[in-house]
Amino acid sequence: MIQHEAQFKELISNSGWINLAIDIAGTLALPNYYIAGGVVAQVIWNQLTGQEIHSHIKDVDVIYFDASESKALRAEREASFMALSKNQFLLDMTNQAFVHKWCSNQSGGQVKPLTSAEQGIDTWLSAFAVGIRGRDYQIYAPYGLTDLFSMQLRPNSLQMGEAVYLKMVESYTQRWPKLMAEPWL
Repeated sequence: MIQHEAQFKELISNSGWINLAIDIAGTLALPNYYIAGGVVAQVIWNQLTGQEIHSHIKDVDVIYFDASESKALRAEREASFMALSKNQFLLDMTNQAFVHKWCSNQSGGQVKPLTSAEQGIDTWLSAFAVGIRGRDYQIYAPYGLTDLFSMQLRPNSLQMGEAVYLKMVESYTQRWPKLMAEPWL
């Protein structure tokens, strides 16, 4: 068991948005999906700091991996997801198989193609590098849950540069002043 896993699952179970997103992703049979990133971290932080559970959350991050997906299928999946959610939240739905087509790495070059949704999560800040799926809350957290629960931001240079990191730190610390951020590498 991962440190903080029981508390994590309890707090995640309180989020109507996350649970609805899990249900929809399952209904749509999104391949290798996770509800991940910002929405997961921010639902935890809001509860740890006594804020309303969905306060300050811009969107629900849904990632998946389907290298054979066409643009038409992607559009259909996103439209279906929003219809099933009845527009209760904004959606950020990303097929990790195509991130390399639009994302630059920290030196300005293209990132290498990913081979799984998990590989995408590996490139995120440790507090955000958490994905869940299924109502039993299967967790993928390559750096564990300690930074998430200690509200600690650490840089991850796998695909992120200093300017992006500093912009993220500024945004998140304005919304959650108790966050602590390490300096860039």
